Amino acid sequence: MRAGLGSGKVSDGHEHPSGRPHSSRGHAISSTFLALIALLLLLAVVMVMQPVYARWLVFPFVVAGWVIALCLHEFGHAVVAYACGDTTVREKK
Repeated sequence: MRAGLGSGKVSDGHEHPSGRPHSSRGHAISSTFLALIALLLLLAVVMVMQPVYARWLVFPFVVAGWVIALCLHEFGHAVVAYACGDTTVREKK
């Protein structure tokens, strides 16, 4: 719990700078990230259904999987930073 500066109020850190409560419902998964997942699944299906093309599709499959893993890794950094009190991203809005 943090005390507000000169306001006499106690804040739990979940308020918008305007004084309104913060809502996490406004966050959505990026359409680019969803497209990467769709691409990975499409490549996997094509490689299983058409093994003739698997040799040429394995590289884009691995790259798409690597990019998804990289995104999740960086998101993990953001979650830990936020849990440790770094709210600078929320304040940039």
